[in-house]
Amino acid sequence: MNEEYEQGGDISKFNPAQHKMNRINEISRTINEAKLSLFSWNPIWNSWNYIVWFVGLTILYGEVFIKFSEDEKEECEEVRKAINDCLIKYPIQEQLKNGAWNKPNMERFEIFKKFISIYEDKVKEMQDAHGLDTPNREDDQGL
Repeated sequence: MNEEYEQGGDISKFNPAQHKMNRINEISRTINEAKLSLFSWNPIWNSWNYIVWFVGLTILYGEVFIKFSEDEKEECEEVRKAINDCLIKYPIQEQLKNGAWNKPNMERFEIFKKFISIYEDKVKEMQDAHGLDTPNREDDQGL
């Protein structure tokens, strides 16, 4: 037994849920900020913001996937893998030998946007369905 407890003090139990919610909120903020200017360079992430959007969603997925059913995981994983493979095989921008970046390939970017939007909708839908998002007014009785 803990010495403080024996002297009448209380022992707090560690609650990882609050830390998880903080991580979810932080990565959600990062995703939203990146989406404001997708072709801007993000010095914190050392990448283009459209990549930050994808990586951020993947981090968000990692925070919440434990609650997903196997079918839900499979759906999200299929789209995530397709986007990742596409970015590797058909990059939206490439660095030239002189260190500069070429102009974005807008055709590839439009395909990326289509699939990442599906991925984002699916991750956020599952996040909400499993109670890892903001509660609805009727769910919280008076919020």
